[in-house]
Amino acid sequence: MTVGGRKMRYVAAQGPLAETTVDFWQMAWENQVNLIIMVTSECFQYWPPDDCKSSVQHGSFCVTSQYFTDSGTTITRRFCLTHSSSTEQRVVWHLEFVGWPDFGVPQCLSTFIAFINEIGSLRRQANSARGNDDTFKPPTVVHCIGGIGRTGVTILTELLLTAVQHNEPISIQHCLKLLRSQRMALVETPEQYRFVHQVLLDYLKHKKHLLYGHEAIIGMFLVFFWTCFLNVVHNMVIDLCNYMLAARKELGMSLQ
Repeated sequence: MTVGGRKMRYVAAQGPLAETTVDFWQMAWENQVNLIIMVTSECFQYWPPDDCKSSVQHGSFCVTSQYFTDSGTTITRRFCLTHSSSTEQRVVWHLEFVGWPDFGVPQCLSTFIAFINEIGSLRRQANSARGNDDTFKPPTVVHCIGGIGRTGVTILTELLLTAVQHNEPISIQHCLKLLRSQRMALVETPEQYRFVHQVLLDYLKHKKHLLYGHEAIIGMFLVFFWTCFLNVVHNMVIDLCNYMLAARKELGMSLQ
């Protein structure tokens, strides 16, 4: 989908199983994926242990851990993905959202909004590091277990928030319909659909407060500026009047 003048591309994937992990990394390699979003904590571990320099081999691909940080709500990882036969290496970022129950929704709206913003930040960083030009941006892989419920919520929410950031008209129903034309059953439950509305409303409310806050600061600055300006003008008028009175007195004394 095109939002804000750029194409936003995703692969909505199922969580890899032990027997499909090689296929998962093959898919990531063929699509030049540099960002994987994981919104489940229940799938097979297809990446190496979170120790720097630890590696795991999956078929023709060696995945090496380069970076790891845990904020409590999200886990950020950076891998070096090496194609064994060609020895070509690529950097792949991995962002995991912690504590999202299957068929359910996250408990904290602001935490999920921060997670969506982090997706955008990591994508920009990954694309910038690889020097991808505007003609091709790799798709972002998003997966949970089945690849439709939590995955759909994540993709739909990021598209909507990006549209809001670019002041574009939005329709949750229309956007979801477009997504479902490419991947059936995205956003699996009514609770998840309501959650997308709640996230959007909370984001708009926060944006409104920020806007009013900025307007208040600008208003205070204008009041201060005009107060200073009027004081300067007032002092200049007084000085001019005093000068004219003094000049008039000197003129009167000279005439006498």
